[in-house]
Amino acid sequence: MIRALTLATMLVALAIPATAHAQTTPAESAAPATLDWMVGEWSGKGKLFGRNSEVELTVRPVAAGAAYSLDYRIYVAADGDATELRFAAHGFFQRGKGRKWHGRWVDNFGNLHDISGTLDAQAMTTVWGSPSTEIGRSSYSIVGGQLQIVDWALGKEGSFNEFARSKLNHK
Repeated sequence: MIRALTLATMLVALAIPATAHAQTTPAESAAPATLDWMVGEWSGKGKLFGRNSEVELTVRPVAAGAAYSLDYRIYVAADGDATELRFAAHGFFQRGKGRKWHGRWVDNFGNLHDISGTLDAQAMTTVWGSPSTEIGRSSYSIVGGQLQIVDWALGKEGSFNEFARSKLNHK
């Protein structure tokens, strides 16, 4: 009886890795994507809350490409009653399983957000924030040779509303 239980336990233990592997999605088993396509210095024009803006982004790999830092700057000139606006932020993205990424975001407006995201060959979509602050979504993608960044915030009505869009050229 003990031999039968031991044999059954060994068979179950041997089957677990095969079962776990069978449940792994192709994206998780594929080699993880990198943010290498974003690395470098970028600059261009955009819109922030409907106003023309000048945008700069610097992306650097850290820890041998296991993570990336993003330094993001937006400048909006004073216009009539609208005052000058300077936005500066630092993001840190770390590789997770497969095409998943996570990180943190801090900016000069006092925000500190957790970030989670998914990555394709030349596009990343992130979700950031929390219900106690705000929830948003950002996308980074190469469109026509330019880096396009689009940001949305979750509105009270439950839908995401675009508040920023920019197209940047590699310096």
